Amino acid sequence: MISTFWLSFNDNGRFLGVAIFDMVETEDARLEIEEIVERAWELGINPGGAVCIQDVSGYPSIKPEHKNRLIVDDALLIELGSKGRKVKH
Repeated sequence: MISTFWLSFNDNGRFLGVAIFDMVETEDARLEIEEIVERAWELGINPGGAVCIQDVSGYPSIKPEHKNRLIVDDALLIELGSKGRKVKH
């Protein structure tokens, strides 16, 4: 089974970007967080910092051209389903 993961990276509240990519999972052996983060490093799209991981398998708005790269563009992230960054005043 192929799962799609959305990784959001930040460093002390500063947004660093989003990485979206697919990984193969089996029902018997779900992927561990470390494996998912390691895959982002292997793809060269892990900017460091803290990471929040969400399984977004089945989201039709994520096209192949948006996967396997680091996304920092707010408009694209909103188009992909993000609620946008929270702005602190």
